[in-house]
Amino acid sequence: MAVLFAEAPDCLHRTIEVADRCAFSLDELRYEYPEELCPAGSTPLSYLIELTWQGAARRYPAGVPDKVRALIEHELKLIAELRYEAYFLTVWDLVRFARSQGILCQGRGSAANSAVCYCLGVTAVDPERMDVLFERFISRERNEAPDIDVDFEHERREEVIQYVYDKYGRDRAGMTAEVITYRFRSAVRDVGKALGFSPQQVDGLAKLLDAHGQQHSLDRRSRQAGLDPASPDVRRLIALVHELVGFPRHLSQHVGGMVMTRGPLLELVPIENAAMPDRTVIQWDKDDLDELGMPPVLKDIVMTKRGLVIVVGGTGSGKSTTLAGMIGHRNQNSYGHIITIEDPVEYVHEHNHCIITHREVGVDTESWHNALKNTLRQAPDVILIGEIRDAETMEYAVAFAETGHLCLATLHANSANQALDRIINFFPEERRNQLLLDLSLNLRAFISQRLIQTVDGKRCAAIEI
Repeated sequence: MAVLFAEAPDCLHRTIEVADRCAFSLDELRYEYPEELCPAGSTPLSYLIELTWQGAARRYPAGVPDKVRALIEHELKLIAELRYEAYFLTVWDLVRFARSQGILCQGRGSAANSAVCYCLGVTAVDPERMDVLFERFISRERNEAPDIDVDFEHERREEVIQYVYDKYGRDRAGMTAEVITYRFRSAVRDVGKALGFSPQQVDGLAKLLDAHGQQHSLDRRSRQAGLDPASPDVRRLIALVHELVGFPRHLSQHVGGMVMTRGPLLELVPIENAAMPDRTVIQWDKDDLDELGMPPVLKDIVMTKRGLVIVVGGTGSGKSTTLAGMIGHRNQNSYGHIITIEDPVEYVHEHNHCIITHREVGVDTESWHNALKNTLRQAPDVILIGEIRDAETMEYAVAFAETGHLCLATLHANSANQALDRIINFFPEERRNQLLLDLSLNLRAFISQRLIQTVDGKRCAAIEI
């Protein structure tokens, strides 16, 4: 550069100055919670403290028990230390709005371990009656923000979404996104169109492909669609489809995640207008199994060809997170079709090597019964049942395993033994011997999770398989 611009050395100096000023690292980005919820003269912390004790007085009109008072003081101290007070206020405001409009909502998951969330009206687990594990929710040892999951009535969810946009503006609020990747059928349609195949040829081939999108089926199915697999154009079509499968095709909206920021959202992440009116979408990453720190044996379990695997634990013990990590590992390391049946959908998985179909009860299907009854018609390899809740759900889970599928499910219980007792009690006495025989042939693992107290008074996760 110095040789090329020898006659104008000042140009080179100015270029270096501009380059230095343009230096930037993504590590410099820092998320900041919104703060406008505080009334004049208050800070987020002082307002959170005020709301918490007001809520405690409403929850316990006869006086706040000493046990609960100690929990509140401990939690508020840790919230202040980690600077999460604005986050709690944001969630409190959403729940307050929903209930003021008669919209059904409920906090759940690890937030149920928080006395502060209970006093704010976000959750319904009374810390006086239950032994809550706050460190499952927030811990200074974990470098991650707390996760307050709130379910809103799906018929009126849009009202809550628009409330967020109205309050923070579309420049400071956005729906999180999921990346939709190419499946075999969509890849055939797009590649076929680009290469000049007729719509009838492309549609005929796409409709003949397996629901799984098995790679070996393209050659066979192309001949059935009236194409010559030996033709250079068809060979090129097949080769490009194989390369394109699993590649991102477009962004789609996450079923319920939103991000609100103190400043403009575009200063943190790229944003775009959604296809739906009055919505803005951002992109958000998910954790995989290794990042979640799960035991390596879970990788072996989830790669099993068939059988029943039940993840057991109390509320907030991380059952859904474990299953999400296992599904993620299977998605990255094998081909096939995975169906999840949940109420609501806990994690939205991107298509990688597997095609993943999410079915939310009440949204994609009318009932658990209809969802379970029609599952095998979609030829899945893996079926995830969000929760085994009765005899019918259990019967379907066993049937899925018996017919050569891997079925993953959760069950609320404190141990594997307690889980087995719950399963047995689903059924009348005369059916229990057959149930035990079916379980002995198909049950591959109980994964029991809980948080235990360490010698220093903290909590750590314990997983028994």
